[in-house]
Amino acid sequence: MTTEMVVKKFLDRRPGHGRSVATDGQYLLSYGVRVAEWTPRDVVVVSPVYYSKTTSAHVGLVCRLAASDGRLVVIGDVDQTQN
Repeated sequence: MTTEMVVKKFLDRRPGHGRSVATDGQYLLSYGVRVAEWTPRDVVVVSPVYYSKTTSAHVGLVCRLAASDGRLVVIGDVDQTQN
């Protein structure tokens, strides 16, 4: 699955995975690091932490695709606790 397809799955709250990104529908992981999550109030939170150029590109893609769908995106702390 392409990165864009995985991000779209995340925004639809469905699981999916590609080479470097994965989602369970609640969290989006880039190289195993949580970079975005859904809140109980249907807001997408993206991490402001810089990990790498590629991870930053994944975060940017989330922001662009979410905004194009009219979804609210905020920058904030993403829960890094692994369940």
